[in-house]
Amino acid sequence: MRIASSLATGAKSLLENGLSPLELEKLPKVTGKELVAGIECAVCLDEIENEQMARVVPGCKHVFHVECADTWLSLHPRCQVCRAKVDPQLLNSSENP
Repeated sequence: MRIASSLATGAKSLLENGLSPLELEKLPKVTGKELVAGIECAVCLDEIENEQMARVVPGCKHVFHVECADTWLSLHPRCQVCRAKVDPQLLNSSENP
């Protein structure tokens, strides 16, 4: 029983938690009209329309609908496209994408 418990504890330490709502708010947002035409959200595969808000992943600069990005990043602290680790602690609140 102790071995199984130790293995479970070790497995949990390898898991990464997603970002908190406060951390998500630190990530840059833009409108679809600020992006190159025809940008597709890699989460839902729909085009990001001019009037829609999009979230920019710092570092890799991949772009997703805000709702799609927040859903993914609240569970996984990595970009869904390239798997780059998202570290909102490195962001300056005045930084633009």
